[in-house]
Amino acid sequence: MRVGAVGSYWTGASEHAGLEHVALPQPIDAMPKPQADPVASRLRDGMAHRSILERTPVSLIVDTNFEGLGFLPSAGNGQGVDLLHERIGVALASHLVDPLLTCMRGLPANVALAAAASKSWWKFAFDHALVKELRAFGVPSVEYLPQAAPDRIARHSFVHEPLDPARMERAVTFIGSQATNYFGPQGAHRGDHQLVGAMALALKLERPESTFFDAYFGAYGFAEMPTARDSAELLANKFAQYQQHKLFYVAALWVAQRNRYVRTLSHKLGADFHLFGGNWQSIGVRSAPSFEGEEAYLRAFRASLININLNNGNTETGLNQRAFEITAAGGFMLCAHAPELADLFRIGEECDSFRNESELFEKIAYYRANPERALAIARAGQQRTLREHLYSHRIRTIVERVGVRPASIAA
Repeated sequence: MRVGAVGSYWTGASEHAGLEHVALPQPIDAMPKPQADPVASRLRDGMAHRSILERTPVSLIVDTNFEGLGFLPSAGNGQGVDLLHERIGVALASHLVDPLLTCMRGLPANVALAAAASKSWWKFAFDHALVKELRAFGVPSVEYLPQAAPDRIARHSFVHEPLDPARMERAVTFIGSQATNYFGPQGAHRGDHQLVGAMALALKLERPESTFFDAYFGAYGFAEMPTARDSAELLANKFAQYQQHKLFYVAALWVAQRNRYVRTLSHKLGADFHLFGGNWQSIGVRSAPSFEGEEAYLRAFRASLININLNNGNTETGLNQRAFEITAAGGFMLCAHAPELADLFRIGEECDSFRNESELFEKIAYYRANPERALAIARAGQQRTLREHLYSHRIRTIVERVGVRPASIAA
């Protein structure tokens, strides 16, 4: 079989997994900027991909965040477009790691749901909460698939060298940006949307395992659940309203899961805390620029005794990609608790975690006093990621679940 791979993660994964592949171009109009005419944007993507796939046929297209969802002109349906993968008769597998509104790139809810009804379009969500949402809105072929580390990380020889505590440049580091402007000075937000999000967040404080879906439809009943009896129009309206109401909640999760920890780490640790990334001035915190080049980025994890991993607002139950990048590079990860963390790493043996600010500082003090323990955990975490959590492992899972039978997959 041959895979059509959209993006460097999937081309590298296909190569490492021993799958013949062809690289497909990423969207003409990149995320997250909404498009003036998102249907026309998808049509341009579809035409570009079709020209390649006509010369080099594939059995499966794999992408991230719907980047391989292309349209082709059609007069045979109400939307006026056909799905590229259906027209050429192959399966499409999309790995969703961003909010649905971002992945949709401005597509109207009715168009997005009509496309999502394709059973040959597999939607692999990195977060169990997102899986639940999609299935509730009647979307077929939805599966769970965690994020992973790019395979190319393992090809850097230096990541396999033992860590030396004497050469650690920093005590505590966080690498990442402050990515939400929802609370900016020019923001004007609907009060009813804020109320819904605030109440959902309040429920999460009391029940940490709860999700926005649980609060919205279950605990508070802000709307009627989608059902199989709903018309396409009603379902699209429910979907659009749900996504709009969720915006404030997602922004608030950025604060709850990332911004507040960065602020308190900077305040309490001072020069012992090192922050790399952009836009932190918006919450009054100084940061150094992000690293230029992958090697410098990976070496940074190895130069810090403790690498803090904080999830972003896109994540309700799962882990972000940085968890796998830190461990693949051989760094020690102290991770904010997430419900799926224990499914992916042995906590206390392959990484460590914290549930609140007091526990965070207790763990920092412990590992600063016991650096050899941190390095032992880092070694075990790296072994786990390189053994199970690379994108080549994920593409093997996709091939298996979609049911495309390759002639062989290299070991």
